[in-house]
Amino acid sequence: MPFSQTTEVHDKAYWTKFFKDYIQRTVQELGYTCERSKASARNIINGIIDQLFHADLVIAVLTDRNPNVYYELGARHALAHGTLMMIERPQPIPFDLSGYGVIRYSDRNRPRDRQTFKNQLEEMIEEIERRSNHDGPIGDYLSSNDATLLRASLDVEKTPLSIKNALEVASQDLLIVGQNLYTMVQSEEIQEQVLTTLKKKPRLRIRILIADSQFEPQVKALSEIIDEAMIAQFPLVDREFGSWIETWRQQRPNQAQRLMIRKCRRVGNVSATLVDSNLNNGLLLVRPVLYHTSSNARPCMWLRRLDAPTIFDAYKAAFDQIWSHGETLDQV
Repeated sequence: MPFSQTTEVHDKAYWTKFFKDYIQRTVQELGYTCERSKASARNIINGIIDQLFHADLVIAVLTDRNPNVYYELGARHALAHGTLMMIERPQPIPFDLSGYGVIRYSDRNRPRDRQTFKNQLEEMIEEIERRSNHDGPIGDYLSSNDATLLRASLDVEKTPLSIKNALEVASQDLLIVGQNLYTMVQSEEIQEQVLTTLKKKPRLRIRILIADSQFEPQVKALSEIIDEAMIAQFPLVDREFGSWIETWRQQRPNQAQRLMIRKCRRVGNVSATLVDSNLNNGLLLVRPVLYHTSSNARPCMWLRRLDAPTIFDAYKAAFDQIWSHGETLDQV
């Protein structure tokens, strides 16, 4: 929503009061917490985009056609499902958005007007929670092109599921399958982040699945095609991950099962990170192994369980099956 003056009537003080008395109050009555991002040039990238990705719901106030609002609305439509729009009567709704349920409101500080807004908002939230349809043109486009899960990037560290971000977001479950393990295991900083996160989040369980070259010769053969450096790093991975487990057991002897590392005898064609895979707000990042490209030039794709539950659950089932056949690091 706007922060600064947009018309003679809608000045900075108006928008602050409108948020607190009209939007925040109504949303909280429906059982949600409600925040407004702080306006600053740096925060547009670092803070607002982060909130647009992680928020369960986003409300975009289209009144007065503020350009920043439309930019952030487009970012949200591209990032995630769960977006609501509202505009003051009698302002026109942009044609491209007119088919996606925009709430028309009258802000006259009368209880009846806010109650009407609350009723409309409640109906739209219930519809979003049922996931009966997409709430923006980008979701429709991706769905119509069988690309609901695609969010292309060439650098895993720049996605919402970098190791650091995944640790921050995960609340119950984190499964890492072959993703950046050969650089990740050599980083004392990442090890410290993993162990610190486990201490801070008592419900969190972290599982890491690595390939076992000794039991699967194809892994070594493929490494010659994919990344020759992997061959020399296999013993290093075993040793370093073993030290992770030992350090964690010393720090939390009664919680050893919350950090588990297994070796898999199967050769997969993807690496992945699953965050809170048993929850509706779960996230999944998949990086296909493309043999004709270098390791730093392969695209990665992410999706939310809310957006594509069937695809998400299919990946989860496959990884759970592989995990169930893996052996713990200290057993091999």
